[in-house]
Amino acid sequence: MATPKITKISDADYEANVGKGCAVVKFYATWCGACKAIEPVYAALAGQYRRVQFFQVDVDQNTETVTKMNINAMPTFMFYVDGKHVPDYDIVGPRKVQLTQTLEVLNRQ
Repeated sequence: MATPKITKISDADYEANVGKGCAVVKFYATWCGACKAIEPVYAALAGQYRRVQFFQVDVDQNTETVTKMNINAMPTFMFYVDGKHVPDYDIVGPRKVQLTQTLEVLNRQ
């Protein structure tokens, strides 16, 4: 089985990456215990939901995007459909069930 693709994105390429199709972006920090705990789940979901693009943004290295998107806690998951942020889908915290349910909806888009 191929390794799921989770692309690290930055301030410079954030908009370009989330601008197409369905996408989920995980905002994380390397020092965040909850971020580390959800990482294997996120990787497994990336392998399961091939129609959704999976991205991650390191909050300490990309402060412009973090400020623009109003990220206040990690992990935060933001969802996009056809380049448009869908705030109703946003998830704060390592919520595996909610993340899976939201990806099910996105995968049908």
